[in-house]
Amino acid sequence: MAIDVDSRLDPEIAEVRARFPSLGFDLRDLDGSRAIMAKLAGKATLPEDAAVRIDTTTARSAGETGAVPVRILRPATASGELPALLWIHGGGYVLGSAADSDRRLGEIVERVGCAVISVDYRLAPEHPYPAAVDDCALALGWLTDSAGELGIDRQRIAIGGASAGGGLTAALALRTRDRGLPAPMFQLLIYPMLDDRNRSPSSHAIDDPTLWDRQTNLLAWQHYLGAGARDRDVPAYAAPARAADLAGLPPAFVAVGDLDLFLDEDIDYAQRLLQSGVPTELHVYPGAIHGFDVLAPDARISRRCNADVEDALRAAFAAGH
Repeated sequence: MAIDVDSRLDPEIAEVRARFPSLGFDLRDLDGSRAIMAKLAGKATLPEDAAVRIDTTTARSAGETGAVPVRILRPATASGELPALLWIHGGGYVLGSAADSDRRLGEIVERVGCAVISVDYRLAPEHPYPAAVDDCALALGWLTDSAGELGIDRQRIAIGGASAGGGLTAALALRTRDRGLPAPMFQLLIYPMLDDRNRSPSSHAIDDPTLWDRQTNLLAWQHYLGAGARDRDVPAYAAPARAADLAGLPPAFVAVGDLDLFLDEDIDYAQRLLQSGVPTELHVYPGAIHGFDVLAPDARISRRCNADVEDALRAAFAAGH
């Protein structure tokens, strides 16, 4: 059953939403949607006084074919080996770029004292599954192998992402476990996009096309999985909610708003992680829609979410010493 989002929206988010009424994308027009995403990202650049250095390079990893562009953000005055977060941007697997989150990632660099490596993975439908997760795996392998020359502490590498990036983070954690590869120490899942089946109550609850709604989500999954994909053929590395076994995965932080269509799948995934013995911190933010922290970064609830994320990263990196 659909819900009236506006009647339950956090007042500060509602105020911003009134000025920028649409967070929706028409994924039938990918070029137009990507242009809108790029315009939004242009407002998220680092402030001029940020004590953050940004470098760009190409990740290549032994045993993997291909290469993937990455952005490396680090404290401008860093010394010694830093912990690192491999960041995977959102955009429903079809939108966005590694530069989209510079402002927020710069805040993490400054406040947590770590490096952040943002992955410019290939997008669907031009590059359907498994291209994106392959690119993220390549980037993680490169980061692990090149940690010393990058000034990164190999023992303190976390992975994280928002929305589709959160889904790719969960998939990457599963894949490294299953293949016996060096495991990241922590996984940061911000309103992750995990379940292509869209059967839960919350997946039916958002039908407002000015938001990331059910129809947009269904089309994004179709783009990502490919036109010929059948329900029975979808692997857990594409849709991590389908994973039968979550034991042995890295500790996790899961965050989602209670007005997000991913609410149920994210809570379920967090519960299953806990039931599998994986230390997991779950936050549900009342009155928050999908992407609330991007739409209204100065709202108190967004600042609270950001502080929770930073605290979780600090704790994870401290535990890795």
